[in-house]
Amino acid sequence: MPPTELSYHVLYFFFDRNDNMKQQLPSMIRSLVQQMCTQLGGSPNEVRALYSACGDGKRQPERERLLVVLHQLLARSAGAYLVIDALDECQDRHDLLKVIQEVASWADVQLHLLFSSRRETEIEDSMKSLQREVYKEHIDSDAIDADIQRYVQHRLQSDPALKRWQGDHETQYEIEAALTDKANGMFKWVACQLDQLSSALSIFEVRRLLKELPEDLNGTYTRVLESIAKERTHYVFKVLKWLACSKLPMTLTEVAEIITINVDEHPRVNFSKRFRDPRDVLTICPSLIVFKGEELNGTSVLELAHSSVYEYLIHEPTQRGERKPYSFREPEAHATIASDCIAYLLDVGGWASLLGARHCDYPLLSYAVWQWIRHTEKAVKNKDIGVSLLVDDFFASSNDTLRSWVHLYCPSMFKGTSLIHPCMNVVFAKLGDLSRSVKVLLDSDNESEARDASELTRRGTLLPGRAVHTSRWRWVVATQMIYMSLCHRAEFSTVL
Repeated sequence: MPPTELSYHVLYFFFDRNDNMKQQLPSMIRSLVQQMCTQLGGSPNEVRALYSACGDGKRQPERERLLVVLHQLLARSAGAYLVIDALDECQDRHDLLKVIQEVASWADVQLHLLFSSRRETEIEDSMKSLQREVYKEHIDSDAIDADIQRYVQHRLQSDPALKRWQGDHETQYEIEAALTDKANGMFKWVACQLDQLSSALSIFEVRRLLKELPEDLNGTYTRVLESIAKERTHYVFKVLKWLACSKLPMTLTEVAEIITINVDEHPRVNFSKRFRDPRDVLTICPSLIVFKGEELNGTSVLELAHSSVYEYLIHEPTQRGERKPYSFREPEAHATIASDCIAYLLDVGGWASLLGARHCDYPLLSYAVWQWIRHTEKAVKNKDIGVSLLVDDFFASSNDTLRSWVHLYCPSMFKGTSLIHPCMNVVFAKLGDLSRSVKVLLDSDNESEARDASELTRRGTLLPGRAVHTSRWRWVVATQMIYMSLCHRAEFSTVL
C-alpha cells in the first residue's frame, strides 16, 4: 500500500557507540526527518523550503529549524511511534533530553515514545518530568540468567572453536554452571569467557580458566590483552585505537591495512606485513572486535565488540581512580591515526602512483585522503611532536604528496592542470590550524610567497583593489572551498 499522510509511522534511531556520527544529536534529528520523508513518499514542501533557506544545501540547518520541520511532518500523521535506542550513548545527552521534552510537549501530534537506556539518574529524572504518562520497565535478572544459560548451551553444542568438548557432558556442565553463576547479567562477559575457553586443550586448562574467571568486563579485557603474543601487541593496540576514534566506519580491508604501517620504521608502509587473509585481524584481537553485520563498498565493516570495550580502552583525565593497564586517551588515538594516515600518503607513492591508485591496491588511501587533517588537528592541539614532524614532511615543497592529496580530494577543481601555486602549502597548513607547520614554512627560503599566503588566509580574502594574478586568485578561492568542506560548511563541485 503506498504511503499516505494519514498513515501511522514508525521512526527509529540508535545511538551507536561505535559510530561517531551516530552518537550526535543532529544526526538523530536528520535521520528522523529523512525517515518521515521516505514514509510520506517524497520531499514535502517543508523540507524543500528548509533546503532553499540553507542556500540549496550549502549550509547545515540549525537544530531548531529541523525540529520545526519534524513537528510539521509528524502533524500530518494519524499517529507515530518514535523509538530511540541507547539514550545514554548520546554525546549531547543534556541537549537530547531537552529535545525529548520538547517533542513530548507537541499536543497536536499523536505520538508514542519508547526509549532504552542504562539506568542513569539524569535520564530517569528527565523521564519523570515528561508531560505525559510514563511507564518504566527494568529487565528482569532471572529472565536474563535463563537466556544466558541457553546461550552457553548453544555455544557449547554448535561453536566449532569449542568442538573438542562436544559430547563431554560433564565438562560442558562445569562450564555452563560456572559461567551462568558468575555472569551477573552480562552476555558480553560470558561470550568473552567462552572465547578464552576455546583455547583450552585439556580439562585441566578448562578448570584453571574457570577457577580464575575475572569478576567483570574490565578484568576480562585485561586478561584478553595479556594473552596476546608480544610480537603482535603493537598491531593490536593500533587497530583498537583506530576503531575507537575513527571518523567513519572501518571496513575489514581498511583495518587489515593498518597493520602495514609503522611510522618508526623505513619504509613506513611495508606491504609484506599484509595478512594473507584480512579476516585474521579478528584472530589477533579476540573478543575485542567484531563484524558489524553490514557492508561498505562490498566489504564487511568492523567495530569494537561492545560499548564496554570502548569504555575500557578510553581513559579520560577527569575520571577518578587509577588508569587501567591497557587504556589510552583519545588524543593519543588521534595522534596514532593521524600519523598512520600521513605516513600512508607519504609512502604509498608520489604524484603518478597516487593518481593511478585503485582502492583494492591501497585500501586505506580514501580514508587517509579525507580524514587525515581532522585527526591531525586533534593531535597537534595535544602538542604531539611526532605528528607535527610528519606534517612538516607532508607540506615540504620537495615532494609531491600535497598536490597528490589535493588532486585526490577535489579533482574537479583543477580542470586538467597539475600545477599548485607555491604558497598553497602554507595556506593549507594555516587553514588546518597546524600552526607549527605554518611557522616552519614561513621560515623557509620562499618567505615572500609564504607570508603572502599567510596574509591571504588570515584575511579570508584579498583587500579590495589589490592587484592579484588570476591563477593565484583561483587558488585562494579553491583553498577556501576546500576549507569549508573540511569544516562541513559546504559541498563543492566546481571552482571559478
